[in-house]
Amino acid sequence: MTQKDWHYVNHAEAAQALLDPETLKSFAIFFQEQSLSKAAKILNQPVSSLKYHLEKFIKWGLVIETRTQPRQGKPIKYFQAVTDQFFIPFASTKEENLTAMMLSLQTPLLEQYCIDFVRTGQLIQPNASQGGMCIRALSSNRHSIDFSATPPPNIEIEQNNLKPLWNSWTTIHLSTQQAMELHNELHQLWTRVLEENSQAQQHTRAYTLHLGFTPQS
Repeated sequence: MTQKDWHYVNHAEAAQALLDPETLKSFAIFFQEQSLSKAAKILNQPVSSLKYHLEKFIKWGLVIETRTQPRQGKPIKYFQAVTDQFFIPFASTKEENLTAMMLSLQTPLLEQYCIDFVRTGQLIQPNASQGGMCIRALSSNRHSIDFSATPPPNIEIEQNNLKPLWNSWTTIHLSTQQAMELHNELHQLWTRVLEENSQAQQHTRAYTLHLGFTPQS
C-alpha cells in the first residue's frame, strides 16, 4: 500500500474536527453514497445539523456530490467520501504530541464504551450491587485486571441470560517471535470479523470491538 492509496487530511480545521467522535460519525456515514435526509435518519440527527457538517466536509475536499436524482419538486442530491481511506497527520492537528492526539480521539470513545459495558453488565444481574475491579493471579508473574459491572456471582447465572461482554487488561510475557505470532493471529481474526460482519443484517445489533496490544514501558 502506498501513500497514493490514502487521502491525507492536511487541512488543519478538518484534521481537528475528525478527532471528535461525533463529527467523525457524521463524516463516516458518507463512506457509502447517501442523500442528506437518509444519512440524517440513519444517524438520528436533525437534517440541519448534518447539513452543517456536510458543507464543511465538501469545503475541505473530503466529500463530493456524486449525482442528482430528479423528482417532482426539489431533486435529491447524493454525496460520498472521495475515498475510503483517510490519514490525519499529527502535524495537521493542534495536539501537543502523538499521545495527546491519541487521547483526544480515544477518551470519548472509551467513555462511551464504559457506559455501554456497565449498562449491559447490569442487565445480567439487575438486582446486583455495584460492580468493581477484579484482580486475578494467572501465574507467578502474570495477572489480569477485569472491570466488572457486577460482583462475582455467588450462584451460576443461567446460560440464556449471559451476554457477550468482555473487558480485560492482561500482562503476558512473550518472546519477540511469540508476540509477532499473536499480533498476526489477532489481526487475521479482526480482518475476518470486519469482512463478515461490517454491515447490519436482520437479527444483528452493533457491538464495540476494541483490540489493543503493546509492549509495556
